Amino acid sequence: MLYTKDFGGDENFHVMMVDISTGKIQEQAPHDGTRASILDSLPGDDNNILVAHNKRDKQVFDVYRVNIKTGAETLAAKNPGNFTEWVTDHAGKIRGAILTDGVNTSLFYRDTEGDEIKSIVTTNFREGVAPVGCTADNKVMFVSSNRGRDKSALFEFDPKTAKGGKLVFEHPEVDVSTLGWSRVRNTITHTTVDVDKLEQVFFDKESERVYKAMRAKLPGYEINRQSVTKDEQKMIIAAYNDRTSGARYFYDVKANKLTKLTEINPSIAEADMAEMKPIQYTARDGLEIRGYLTLPKGVAAENLPVEIHPHGGTWARDEWGYNPKV
Repeated sequence: MLYTKDFGGDENFHVMMVDISTGKIQEQAPHDGTRASILDSLPGDDNNILVAHNKRDKQVFDVYRVNIKTGAETLAAKNPGNFTEWVTDHAGKIRGAILTDGVNTSLFYRDTEGDEIKSIVTTNFREGVAPVGCTADNKVMFVSSNRGRDKSALFEFDPKTAKGGKLVFEHPEVDVSTLGWSRVRNTITHTTVDVDKLEQVFFDKESERVYKAMRAKLPGYEINRQSVTKDEQKMIIAAYNDRTSGARYFYDVKANKLTKLTEINPSIAEADMAEMKPIQYTARDGLEIRGYLTLPKGVAAENLPVEIHPHGGTWARDEWGYNPKV
């Protein structure tokens, strides 16, 4: 099992691996005073993973292909100094990168790892073109973009022409910025939109069937997939709502069998917690404001004091679910 952790709370995260049969723990790309993360676990490669770390230059992150059996590191992409994100394809090849100066953002691209990576589109702080996946042949990207529109939607994007193509999905009220993928069926599966609560929108019938089968077994809870086997037949599922941080389950797709693994915090009784209700109202300037309201249990909702928790920044939002502070 691969995971990341820091030591002593210094936020210099390290990529760790534990052998589940022996409990032996070893670090991948072990370098003191560096911060590392898993860029791509390379599901199709049993020997290697892609790790980004800042050993060479503390201000930027290069990418290395790390052999988890020998520990050997091979430089896969050198950061020229201002790349903030890297983009991989289905084969685990580094095909793109994001560069930003804090105001303008550029998407870089290359056909192969042997080619020079070049800027193909630049946007200002009002617009964005963010890669969220690619087609099965790795020739066309899927992006979340709000170029020429108010809200971000999902589009096909040809990196050779830097032009947006077919609209995949848009929502009239919120940005759309995620896209699921099935390695078994080589197709996009779903996206998630968040108006009052998270909602799944499916493009793949099998993914929708499996999701509905799980939902039927966990009424009253929101669910999301934590991890999945290569054949996509066994999954770890998180289930939660506004009154509990929830539990984790093992789900066998073929048998349609759900097995409870553990509760996150069994000391808190779900029945004692108060509900979080989505609300909306119109401000003085006519703008609709959305939020969430929690009222104390067993008390009339009249003349109560109000405690307000504003979220951070115009680029962030709160979400429905269990909130320990509330």
